[in-house]
Amino acid sequence: MSKPYTKKELELFEKIGREWELILGLQDWDINYRLARKDDGGGFVSRVYMLRDAMNATLVLGEEDDPPSVLPIEEYLDESVLHELFHLTLWPLRALGEERFGVTEADMTYEEHRIIQRLVKLLMGAR
Repeated sequence: MSKPYTKKELELFEKIGREWELILGLQDWDINYRLARKDDGGGFVSRVYMLRDAMNATLVLGEEDDPPSVLPIEEYLDESVLHELFHLTLWPLRALGEERFGVTEADMTYEEHRIIQRLVKLLMGAR
């Protein structure tokens, strides 16, 4: 059974996220971090909500995987926050694909996650 993350883990998630925000050049976004609430649903480690036109985002830390990751918690949170921040980084490309070229949201989501997984592995290996 998965369990919700703690406030201490949220603080680490945010600390790591703030470091990645600088590296990824996301200073033009207003980014907040919080723990999941009941209205977020369940079954996710992390998630990002965006108000794209306002460049406002909230990264939500959900619950541990079941079974838990074998990675140390800091490394696991590092990968999770980086994944969510890449959604912000790639948003302009996604918007262009959907609006100008008629790519479906489902296709764009699939390809975006494939690219993000590759980028996360690349950057995590460089640290």
